[in-house]
Amino acid sequence: MKIFVSYAHDDVGKRLEQELVGKLREHGYLVASDRDMPEANPASMQEWMNERVAEGIVLCVLSPDYVARFATGSGSSERRGVLFESRAIVQRLYEFTETDNCPIVPVALPDFKAEEAPPNLRKLVIARIDVGDDILFEKLIKRIVALENKQSGGNVPGGSSTSAVSAEPLAPTGTGRGVSRLRTVMHDLEMTAPDSAQALDLVREWLALSADPRCCDTWFVNAFPFAERVAKSTGDIRLMRELSDTCLRVLAAAEPKLKAEYQLEARVLICGRGWHLQRDHLLDEAMDVNKRGIQLAKKYEDARTEAFGKKCLGRIQRIMAEGAAATERDHFLRESVGSLEQARELFARIAGLQDAEVGDCFSLEARTHLVRYQLTSDQEALRLSEEALVAAERILTPGTTKDYLDLVILKAELELVNDRFDSGLKLVGEAVEHLLGRQGAQYSEILARAYRVRATLRIAAQGDSGLEFAVRDFKRAVEIFSRLGQSHAAALCEWDLIPFERPAWLSLNVPREELDELARQERDPRERLDALRELDQQEHDRLGVRVATRAWDVNWPSILKKLRSRED
Repeated sequence: MKIFVSYAHDDVGKRLEQELVGKLREHGYLVASDRDMPEANPASMQEWMNERVAEGIVLCVLSPDYVARFATGSGSSERRGVLFESRAIVQRLYEFTETDNCPIVPVALPDFKAEEAPPNLRKLVIARIDVGDDILFEKLIKRIVALENKQSGGNVPGGSSTSAVSAEPLAPTGTGRGVSRLRTVMHDLEMTAPDSAQALDLVREWLALSADPRCCDTWFVNAFPFAERVAKSTGDIRLMRELSDTCLRVLAAAEPKLKAEYQLEARVLICGRGWHLQRDHLLDEAMDVNKRGIQLAKKYEDARTEAFGKKCLGRIQRIMAEGAAATERDHFLRESVGSLEQARELFARIAGLQDAEVGDCFSLEARTHLVRYQLTSDQEALRLSEEALVAAERILTPGTTKDYLDLVILKAELELVNDRFDSGLKLVGEAVEHLLGRQGAQYSEILARAYRVRATLRIAAQGDSGLEFAVRDFKRAVEIFSRLGQSHAAALCEWDLIPFERPAWLSLNVPREELDELARQERDPRERLDALRELDQQEHDRLGVRVATRAWDVNWPSILKKLRSRED
């Protein structure tokens, strides 16, 4: 069993560290303290400390400086090593449910008052020791032997539970009900179905507990992966924004950071902030956030989060291509394919070529190639899209998973561009049937996209006879996207609907060629709708001959310029 002595470089700390290291080595133990740390850059030093804390028994020498700096710091720039070590210790401490099974052992002089121990350590029994006192040292040895026996006997952090957040974690004395409740909430959040009403209530309570200074520790952020699932299941952009901002604020206060905390930060940036920025259609910001998360994940050796970041980046780059000027499209499309290929390679390296994430990357690559074909009529892009689709189908298991249903909708879109309308309608119709009645709003988001594709296919396949059903599908898509707060997607469906049914707020019957001209000049459907509203208002305010009785010749550049000047 390895032992690490964590101490401060004050008189008491140095004296007890020398005593502990010397005697424990005499007893045959592998003992380390920061005196054994190799000279290296600060990041390597922190990593060395983190590894020592994680690999065996940790003896915490409760000297005055150590107590002052433990976990939160005293405000002094000195003893930063203690601050870093202690925060690593706290992270490990939370893994254990029982005090007699916990490998964190506070050590202090005989006259040290237990109530002066750092709050996180107060529930642990303090081992008393002094220089030259063999009786006290033998008691410490017996405690170490007992811990060795428990560890070798199969005891694991958190008892027998396989949960990542234990139901009854070791609660430090003096931290109050807030910390105890936080741990219970985190455990329940992990174990509750993400699309349930209870899960949403737990996320709200978890966020509220962050206002309690006693709970505002980086361990709080360990619940982010479970809260993230809930936010995505509800499709609530505002909720995702709030939980991402909260977690990043908590992590920003941690200095210096542990490796695990940098990994968490990377995940929050990619799966939280990047997710809601993309759906807010703030694409430049989303791309920057994802790139920052990828850099952190790569630097701190979290390959899976890095792969997720590459996958999300590929999606963002493809969406940027859809709205970019012709001169920039090729760049974004090539970048999208490159990011997705890198993500696919990373996922394959981690979990094998048949991993579902590999299949999802192929599906996203197929969509990027399809977008290139739709924008440029490049037949090679269409061939590559169909090829990537086949590769995705070989991996993704048929069923009702999100990734598989995404693939089915994409296949229907490929049928559309190949003029195989009936086949496309059958595919997307089956997808809609699978999706109807599902609880999660992540499925509702897919359902909205399925409605939009089905509406487009109905018009292509059935013409005027399918118009009533197509209009109904467009309206359903608008309703779902609006409910989810996805204004860009809702506006796109509303724009698709205008040629077939004029909205109630538009009194003008704008010719199709004018709509097409507006679409050429403005890529954002929200801005197009605002331009139509502005045109409608101008006609209401006009004196004399109105547009309905004169030739159409709309000055769209002037209207768009006016709208942008208002935004500025």
